[in-house]
Amino acid sequence: MGCWAIYIVTAVVGIYTFPFTVFTLIGHGLYVLITERFRLSKTLVFFLVYSLLIVLCFFSWILVIFKYTTPENNAGGSWLKKEVDLSYLAKMWALNLSYIFLSAKPRIYTFILILEAYSMYYVFRKTPERIWLFIFTLTFSISIPFLLIDVFLGYQITKVARYIIPVYLGIQLAVAYVFADHILLSSYKQISKKIIWLIVMIMIVALGFWSCTRYINAEQGWNKGNIENTPIAQIINNYTSPLIIGEVNGYSKLTSIFSVSYMLNPKVKYQLLDEPHQFRVNNNLNDFTGIFLLNPSKDLLEIVEDNGYSIDQTYKKLPLIKIKK
Repeated sequence: MGCWAIYIVTAVVGIYTFPFTVFTLIGHGLYVLITERFRLSKTLVFFLVYSLLIVLCFFSWILVIFKYTTPENNAGGSWLKKEVDLSYLAKMWALNLSYIFLSAKPRIYTFILILEAYSMYYVFRKTPERIWLFIFTLTFSISIPFLLIDVFLGYQITKVARYIIPVYLGIQLAVAYVFADHILLSSYKQISKKIIWLIVMIMIVALGFWSCTRYINAEQGWNKGNIENTPIAQIINNYTSPLIIGEVNGYSKLTSIFSVSYMLNPKVKYQLLDEPHQFRVNNNLNDFTGIFLLNPSKDLLEIVEDNGYSIDQTYKKLPLIKIKK
């Protein structure tokens, strides 16, 4: 009973902090259902009862989620519903899975992907059902639904590392088991095999430490968005009296301005527009040494040009445009 109590508490905390935990709980349900051979056993009854308690603990927030799930309130996640090529998604899947252990060059993360795939296969073939099934339900209960949503509905949820943490945990368990089985549990007659796997493990751990040290002083991690913030801030901070003009009629545009503002000098001024037509020629604009449009819409660019400003496309790879008379 005490173990079930701990499970309820951790599950409720998990759902409150990360609603997608529900997919992990569904995976647990599948695990119990399969291991109990679809019989209404004591363990399955306990799981169903305690699952109901978990739902009741979160029920008030379920009502809130359904009540306020509207297109207007979901503007913050609008970037997830963006048309991307399947090849781009596949590349992001490969990067996310390889970055479980380290951030490295393509040749290295190809090796990591092979190791991860082999580990999942090895666990499936060599371990009892209760072990491989737990790892597989943990890994695939959240990845398969998100993959289907991305491929068939045009989203890009699986490219975001924070949404697929259970996948990382499942793969790490599989790789850890492979290392332990080959190094510690295999026959002493297979000394060369033990040494090879020990070298591989040491290499992975060492490269992981090296990868972490690279990011200790990094301004931005590999799993964060707005990777253009650093070069944008460097450009703007070079001006003695810069002005940023940005639109705040969308959540993503608003957050892009706020996120880059932490890297800018106090001398930087802002002109925030609710709508593009609010842009007006102002004599005070001539007092600035550099005027920039951050992530502008096509409407804003047209209005700026209509007001006699020229567009400088120097920073083509960045969502930053300099304008001048």
